[in-house]
Amino acid sequence: MPKTDAPLPNVLVVLIDDMGFGASSVYGGPCGMPAAERLAYGGLLYTRFHPAATGSSTRQALLTGRDQPSAATYHAGHRPDTTATIARMLKHHGYATAAFGKMPQRPKTSEPYEGWPTGDGFEKFYGFVGGETSQWEPTLFDGVRPVLEPGRPETRYHLSEDLAGQAVQWIRTQQARSPGTPFFVYLSFGATQAPHHVPWRWRERYRGRFEDGWDAQSQRTLRRQKALGLVPAHVKLPPRPDGVPRWGELTMPSRRLAVALMENYAGFASHTDRQAGRVVDALHLLGALGNTMIFYVLGDRGNPEAGRPEGTVNDFLGRNGMPAPTRDALARIDEIGGPESYPNYPAGWAAAMGTPFARRTGLIVHWPDGIGRRRELRHQWQHCADIVPTILDAAGLPEPRTLDGVAQQPIQGVSMCHTFDAPDAPARRVPRETRGARLSWPSAGRLARRSSMVFHGGARRLPHGGVPDVKNTSHAITAHIEVGADGGGGVIAAQGGRFGGWALYVVSGLVVYCYNLSGRERTHLHAPSPLPSGRHHVRFEFAYDGGGRGTGGTGTLAIDGVEVAAGRIEATVPSQFSSDQMLGIGLDSGSPVSDEYATLPRAFTGTIHSLRIEVGLDHHRSGERATHRRKAARR
Repeated sequence: MPKTDAPLPNVLVVLIDDMGFGASSVYGGPCGMPAAERLAYGGLLYTRFHPAATGSSTRQALLTGRDQPSAATYHAGHRPDTTATIARMLKHHGYATAAFGKMPQRPKTSEPYEGWPTGDGFEKFYGFVGGETSQWEPTLFDGVRPVLEPGRPETRYHLSEDLAGQAVQWIRTQQARSPGTPFFVYLSFGATQAPHHVPWRWRERYRGRFEDGWDAQSQRTLRRQKALGLVPAHVKLPPRPDGVPRWGELTMPSRRLAVALMENYAGFASHTDRQAGRVVDALHLLGALGNTMIFYVLGDRGNPEAGRPEGTVNDFLGRNGMPAPTRDALARIDEIGGPESYPNYPAGWAAAMGTPFARRTGLIVHWPDGIGRRRELRHQWQHCADIVPTILDAAGLPEPRTLDGVAQQPIQGVSMCHTFDAPDAPARRVPRETRGARLSWPSAGRLARRSSMVFHGGARRLPHGGVPDVKNTSHAITAHIEVGADGGGGVIAAQGGRFGGWALYVVSGLVVYCYNLSGRERTHLHAPSPLPSGRHHVRFEFAYDGGGRGTGGTGTLAIDGVEVAAGRIEATVPSQFSSDQMLGIGLDSGSPVSDEYATLPRAFTGTIHSLRIEVGLDHHRSGERATHRRKAARR
């Protein structure tokens, strides 16, 4: 621990998403993570660090110091003022604060902008809100403002690289402007949660490394963990999870797909660690590494629920209950990891990456100026809620009883500082189960949905739960637009993206409606002739067949009251268009719903006077929902 007159330490928290205890090389796993190894070599590696029951719960506990069930007060994406974040606490003591990356919140997308990271004590926020996003074409915000096009795959853009670059730039600027001011940076990667997107060269590094399968890998990892002293010699592999076959039971095609998906995941993990290493390198060059307390958290929930039974090149097929034959995936094996894929590895690999403790994750603490010991293990039982009190303790700051006039709930975590220079210090935590109360988001089915809404040009990032739900029902989309002599161009409205959704747009003056069935197939309705200049009434109407969720129907495209195109859409998306790509009016800012406008300017060049979405134009919707509610009640 530093002297009492030492300057306040900087703090960097790096969080990797969905990584198991036995995935990284520093914990005996197959995924090379040299930045993590470097920090462990100069710091401490904790072997009994535990997440909460879910990734969202872990993140709340990590940022507030309150663990379950206290963290369950965080409801519907809005943290109560009685559980302030460490960013707010440190800001009151003169820290500059910033967050980059994943923030699983559900903020208001209009004024007064409640529920945003910028309201949780972070002076700077650059990242995404929600559970996941594409690494190639992410849905990002800078503060509360949408970043409409941070980059495109063809320009070699990648989200993890962007987040690290943004963090480095902010730290450099902050240190130049206020060299005596300490900083708190929270860098929360979307990796390594699906989609496992990574440049091809990183996947290639692991070619041929996983041919003997997940059973052999689990055994190999456990042997290495024992040799490193990470687990006791008596520990054995846990029972095989339900639904996970032995590697020898897989067919050769299934093995080939599984190997490719694991090579891709390992490359994804290594690539993410490289970005964390860039931030560490920047701190070193600034001369700030010594007095920066780094918490490198390798996983937000362990790895028990990750993966798909056989793995997939397009995870949205499984989410929507659609078949994904192995032969179809193998035909796209070279696309794995690229922007045309949305890959997730098999559950067998997810289990192997959790060897041997599915409910533990890795933690490295590095602070050269404050920790006298190096290259040592710590075996005390710790919890993700312990990071906040550790930061306060190390900085010599009191736990706030009130903040901004609001009484605070007690911090439940306990400081780890007593373990820094005492490897045999007794644990101050009572081991507890992490499978308790789960902190969940309100699903679309639990949100009050309107059956008709009117929008205007320029509306962006309208969340799925706040707009009429066009799935499993008849509906109509009506746009009042105005175009010039060229007939206009660009997207009138779009919801979803490359892996599911719909779009109404104009290409070369021709009005087009596209329906994207989870990236499996697309149906287009094209107007036969360009729009003349002036005002027009464009309407797409869908007559749903009913008879179940995800069934088909007939689409009709009309301009100025005259039908110009019609066709069958034989099947529809029953559950989820996209995890992050929302409804946009006048622009499709993420991955394209249709490849017809993928390389074209997407902003609508005319004027959108209004756009109305109406759903439930027949009896099918309510009937299907009632059936769904009855089934849910029986479960």
